Amino acid sequence: KDLVFALLESGCNCRSPDASGQYPLHLAASGSGNNNVGPDVEDRNRIECVRLLIEVGKVPLSMKNASKQTVLHCAARAGHEKLLLYLMESWRKDHSIKPNKLWGPSKFDWQDHWYRTPVHWSVLNGNVTALKILLTQCNATPPLPKKSQNRSSVAIESPLEMCQRLYENNSDVGDQMKQLLLDNSL
Repeated sequence: KDLVFALLESGCNCRSPDASGQYPLHLAASGSGNNNVGPDVEDRNRIECVRLLIEVGKVPLSMKNASKQTVLHCAARAGHEKLLLYLMESWRKDHSIKPNKLWGPSKFDWQDHWYRTPVHWSVLNGNVTALKILLTQCNATPPLPKKSQNRSSVAIESPLEMCQRLYENNSDVGDQMKQLLLDNSL
């Protein structure tokens, strides 16, 4: 967080993506934890980096990376629970975020390049707590499967279908996610 602050103070452009199309905001919300610090310290550091980028760097919270993912997708995929809670609260308060065609029934259901929402990414990466947060605290909705817009006509998996495919061996994680998805389905 000190390095992020120093870079922002020196005028670094935090709206410039890296070679893979990731912006600093997405990078701050992604990735695995730092093994040298505990999860609470890791969460606080990530939250502080994101806060600095949004407030000092004037980065829009709804900025999308090259894969059309928001910071919510990144936090759900990585399973950073406290960061996800912070982001959802910030997302609720940000009145500049306007509805668009990629929204689902909830303000938290933006779809990325692969038509996946943050709910999909939490399931895909086995993040039960992130899934629970998305479903119960922000009213995200597990999208129903739909046909792709491209020539392959492949159906896009719903989070429940993805869960059943990935965790068909009835793992504890799969069972927990399946129950959450069934309890919160339309």
